[in-house]
Amino acid sequence: MRSSQLSVSPLFSWREEQFAAVYLSRSDRRYAARSPVERTVLGLLAPIVLPLESNFLMKNQFELVFHDYDWRLNDLATR
Repeated sequence: MRSSQLSVSPLFSWREEQFAAVYLSRSDRRYAARSPVERTVLGLLAPIVLPLESNFLMKNQFELVFHDYDWRLNDLATR
């Protein structure tokens, strides 16, 4: 991951409609040019991040990427 990337779970894209129904309208106007899923993620994160993270987000100079999902998390056989 580069320092200019915000890496989030792919669950946000898989369940975009459900997340957007709650968080899309909470996104700051500075993100208006971003995709709906990006604005949704930012609407969720903005109120809960630390000040340093907030400063990073407010600069709006990052690429939002979805990291790989570790399907082993769902494998009950490994427990």
